[in-house]
Amino acid sequence: MPTASTTADNTSQQSDHFRENAENCARLAESAKNEPLHLRYKRMEAAWLALAQEQDWLDGETAKGAVAHSLMGTATLSEDDSTSVRVFFAASYTLI
Repeated sequence: MPTASTTADNTSQQSDHFRENAENCARLAESAKNEPLHLRYKRMEAAWLALAQEQDWLDGETAKGAVAHSLMGTATLSEDDSTSVRVFFAASYTLI
């Protein structure tokens, strides 16, 4: 039967694993060959960080109502400057 400390270690490891996945996505975003792929990896990074924060909250490590993560930026969706479209993207996660 798992003890309280064993359970805490496992859930802590789970949020650490989520953060490692976010770091991998960040690295993949930096090496992406095009903007849509870059944006996809950045969204995945934000999602993994949100999951890590949610797990921390479930484990009682983060205060209820704390802002978990925020990611903002702009990206060009076309390589052709004449038809280039700039978009703003933002991902945030708030625990309520």
